[in-house]
Amino acid sequence: MYQLAVLITFLALLFGSAPSVAQSHSEGTSESSSKSMPKYNLLLSGGNLRICSTMQSNNCDDTRWIDRNSMRIERYLSLSERNLNELLADELWPLHRRVMRDQVREAMTIIKQRVNQELMSEYTFMDEFGRRATAYVYDNLSDQEMRLIVDHLEMPTPTDRHEVVDLNMNIDLASRELVRSFVLQARYLSAEGQRPKVLVVTAAAHDSLGAADFYTRLLESAGADVQWLPIDAAVNAAQLSQRCEALAAIRVSEHGVWKRAKVHPVRHQQQLDYCKNVTAGAELLRDAHGVFFADGSAHLLRKAMLTPLGQPTALTVAMYRRLQNQSLVVAAVGGASAALTARAMISGGNSEMAMKEGARAADPAGGACDLDDSCPLGLNQHSLTYHPLGGLGWFSPAIVDTEFTEHGRHGRLLRLAATTSAPLALGIDEKTGVLVNTRSGAFEVIGRGGVFFSVSPVQNDSAVASTFHYVMAGSQGRFSDGDITEVQLTTTGRVVTEAPTTRFLTNRGLADSLRLLCNERDTVTALDGQFRLTLLGDDSTTRQIAGGECQVLNARMGIAWEPQKNL
Repeated sequence: MYQLAVLITFLALLFGSAPSVAQSHSEGTSESSSKSMPKYNLLLSGGNLRICSTMQSNNCDDTRWIDRNSMRIERYLSLSERNLNELLADELWPLHRRVMRDQVREAMTIIKQRVNQELMSEYTFMDEFGRRATAYVYDNLSDQEMRLIVDHLEMPTPTDRHEVVDLNMNIDLASRELVRSFVLQARYLSAEGQRPKVLVVTAAAHDSLGAADFYTRLLESAGADVQWLPIDAAVNAAQLSQRCEALAAIRVSEHGVWKRAKVHPVRHQQQLDYCKNVTAGAELLRDAHGVFFADGSAHLLRKAMLTPLGQPTALTVAMYRRLQNQSLVVAAVGGASAALTARAMISGGNSEMAMKEGARAADPAGGACDLDDSCPLGLNQHSLTYHPLGGLGWFSPAIVDTEFTEHGRHGRLLRLAATTSAPLALGIDEKTGVLVNTRSGAFEVIGRGGVFFSVSPVQNDSAVASTFHYVMAGSQGRFSDGDITEVQLTTTGRVVTEAPTTRFLTNRGLADSLRLLCNERDTVTALDGQFRLTLLGDDSTTRQIAGGECQVLNARMGIAWEPQKNL
């Protein structure tokens, strides 16, 4: 019971000292929309957008418009002898993984025999790979090894057919709203009647070349004129070292991807030309009204926009200045949103390891790195990692985390914020966005879910606690002095269709438990294995139902690791 007692002590201290968030019922803010200035110049999105396209037709309300003969609908892989020989070369597999390499060889032979052809869609390949005879191999590959396999087997992108995006056919209305909201803000900066000019940055994606077509067409479908800005970690490294001709090899080391120049020859040439032209970035940015950072790794985006010493590149400085003077609108999705913070930048890990191990100032461990022994010393695939110098520095109020409630990331966010003494940290749910005016601090939540705010968290070795707020799409307020103020809570919201759960470390157990606070209870506890969640409210706590969710201001929470409970 010792850890629980410590947790309750934390919460008691917070009850006695936490300031209250003031609510306002005024009509909007002074930054009313105008034809010459966007109301908001920054959009941070929680990620996991569901977009209707010819290659993601399960997200479409109607698929009759898709023409298989003229549109790209699949990625294709070829298990030819040439591709397999290149994939299975000794230099690609460390000595301690040669047994796994040989098992991959056998698995490829079995898949070819079952399908009875070399050429197949990626969907067919993955479906066959996961079947019983080859499932052992599939389940014991790290993320990097899986990329190695798919990259070596992937066929070049066709030049006579392209992926097509149609937002009008989107089943998920929240994802459509997020993209169109960005374009709407950018439109204020364009000439009347003209489509805004938007640059798409795919640097956060491992395969930044492969992501370019989709995001370009996504923004075009939302009503923008779009160009791909070919910067990524490989291009940045090549420019800084004046080794643009070695771009393909640098891409392997910086992004952990292979044969991208063969698969995406047109995009590779665009990157190569951009790399050699030191003024290309400034020329593209000069006429842009908006920049859209695609989803992916915060770590990769940071490497694309900063030098190895953490200094911003000339392009990064130019973007930041235009963002600050509100002549540029910026949007970021998922991991890219986390990279924009000026506070400590989260780069990996889950809540369980955060509670057990704490936060590590280190590069992120690779996905499933435990399987191929590639984890950095002292880390595992779930270790909470962060960059202490922050991300790009464009969003100063708070640490940012994404895909939040759905994955139970409260523990890792509170642990990082407490470790780095951050006064404010925010977690954005999937298909949810925060529109921000970086000059005034005004914000508005849009999309499907909510945004979690942790204020001045505290910790010990096995517990974290914090004052917190949770507001849903439709709410608005202002960032101010390490907290949020002038909050207007929405009274409407989505219908919750997910089954209730108490699993708050990996699932939406906290949101489900939070509903009890809106049901005239001041103390709520939940257990998830060796971990205990405690939620507290009092007379200073504001509670507001929005659809099927509970919003709160000035509530308290704590998470404690209690391994002795299972002894």
